[in-house]
Amino acid sequence: LRAYRAANHAFADAVAGLARLRPDLRILTHDFHLSLMGRSMREAGVAARMSHIFHVPWPSAAYLEEHIPREVVRELLESLLANDSVDFFIDSYVSRFLDAAEKFLGATVDRERKTVTYRNRTTRVRTNPISVDYDSYRRQALAAGPLNLAFALMKKLDGKQLIVRGERTELTKGIIEGFKAFRNLLRDRPDLVGKVAFVAWLIPYRLSAPLYRDFVEEVKTLVRSINREFAPDA
Repeated sequence: LRAYRAANHAFADAVAGLARLRPDLRILTHDFHLSLMGRSMREAGVAARMSHIFHVPWPSAAYLEEHIPREVVRELLESLLANDSVDFFIDSYVSRFLDAAEKFLGATVDRERKTVTYRNRTTRVRTNPISVDYDSYRRQALAAGPLNLAFALMKKLDGKQLIVRGERTELTKGIIEGFKAFRNLLRDRPDLVGKVAFVAWLIPYRLSAPLYRDFVEEVKTLVRSINREFAPDA
């Protein structure tokens, strides 16, 4: 969390410096990586219009209550609400965010207008779907190749509890950390060996850059070592 805060503050300081030179600047930040930038920029005196687009699902208030420390939830909400607007991809995420703002901050929520008022700032919370070619993706998913692969995996993994993730091979996605966490789980809980499987769909990304090629090789090496340790006959 300290590293996450530091990274957000560093980005916020850089953008704040630019905003001082460009009073007419409009600022758009993206995804969970930069969720804490909003409050940092306001504290740095940035008065520009700011928006944040959240690319991942927003959890229910009940989930946040059970799994995330309240002070962390409050910090995240307060920073996002420093923006003039916060966008999600679907309506249910908007509703969950409004619920969380009301529950954890006591903010004033207008569900008809989809606004949150907190500390004298009113933030619009909007549904802003990403534009994808749905028909094309559906055709690809139902083609013979992907379906055969899916059926083969289902047969191989039949009866196992699955952990599934899909990701680009991006350095900031915590891919190495995810595999190490799975390895630690199996070491701590040997009774789960053979009963749970981790399926990761990793899409090659920026392979023209040596740093990214080396990263992919590091991931492959780690995966091979985990499989040798826990599934040598697989």
